Amino acid sequence: MEISEDIRELVKVRLTEMPSHIKLSIGNFGSFDRNQLIEHVEKGDEIGKTIVEMELTYIQALKKLV
Repeated sequence: MEISEDIRELVKVRLTEMPSHIKLSIGNFGSFDRNQLIEHVEKGDEIGKTIVEMELTYIQALKKLV
């Protein structure tokens, strides 16, 4: 899945709003704090792509609730 720069920016903005003390566990990759999540999204590596996919799934689920 090719991720556009606009989508990456949207995810980064959403992550910056996350409290700094929160960590997310992502499968077998481990736990990551807000700054680490943003770094992976910027790199576009496997973890970053997983984060973007999770965010898009969440946003699409919200859309269905409206």
